Amino acid sequence: MRPLFHGADVPEEVIRADDAAESRVPVRAASEVTTPGYVRRYAEAVDVPVFLGFGQVDVTPDAHAEPACYRASIDVTLVVIEGSAHCHNFAGRRQELWNRLASWGDTISSRRTVPVDDRKGDAE
Repeated sequence: MRPLFHGADVPEEVIRADDAAESRVPVRAASEVTTPGYVRRYAEAVDVPVFLGFGQVDVTPDAHAEPACYRASIDVTLVVIEGSAHCHNFAGRRQELWNRLASWGDTISSRRTVPVDDRKGDAE
């Protein structure tokens, strides 16, 4: 499973440390979230902006199909990090993901979230 979780640029000592930590992941949780279609029923209810960050190789069979699961969200952003696998934070290009997430967060937080009818002065 290593190639699914770690790209070729991840040092062996980092992979060993991650392998040791993985033993703490509840088996049931791991099996549920990796079961095809399991998350879809929950994703369909998400009605806030969504940022989806995937590695070029990841646990989803098709990262580009994932945004369609979030039908109630009016903002779904997909980023696929080239050369990365599922464990993005260990990848050589992790800063690319972090920078994209930070700029997305800035964009989302700067939007007006007040409904048009509640804005004072807009109708005048």
